[in-house]
Amino acid sequence: MADPAQAAHLLVQHMLCTAGTSPGIHVFVTHDSLITATAARMVGARLGPEDWPWYLEAAFFSQDDDGISAAYRSHVVCGIALRTV
Repeated sequence: MADPAQAAHLLVQHMLCTAGTSPGIHVFVTHDSLITATAARMVGARLGPEDWPWYLEAAFFSQDDDGISAAYRSHVVCGIALRTV
């Protein structure tokens, strides 16, 4: 079984690499369980059943020279180092 933190970083890395340097908002659609697990690992928060995403709710990820930024509801973390796997 994959390490959950590593899997979250792989998913975010895939989304950011797919978006590349194209300007704009890039939308990736997945299952609510993947959004919750990925957001929890990236923002470093324990998310429980009350944090399950609402219909069409999103998590946001971006990358700049300082690292990755992740946001889910009131949780915002900037400067996350991308893990190399």
